[in-house]
Amino acid sequence: MIIAEIVEQINLQEKIEKKLNRKETKTLQENNRKNINIDLQALFDTLSYMKSVFELLFSLSVLNVP
Repeated sequence: MIIAEIVEQINLQEKIEKKLNRKETKTLQENNRKNINIDLQALFDTLSYMKSVFELLFSLSVLNVP
């Protein structure tokens, strides 16, 4: 009887650990997605800024401004 209870407790503990691992994995995946979105937004902002700079440089070169 005691052995069966111990085995049952071990099985329950393993199930709990698996659920916690899934939750941790899910949380990590969500955080990674958020970080990727932030990185993509930063990249887009940088590219937009670079585009503006190149447009300014091009317009200055067309106007022959030294």
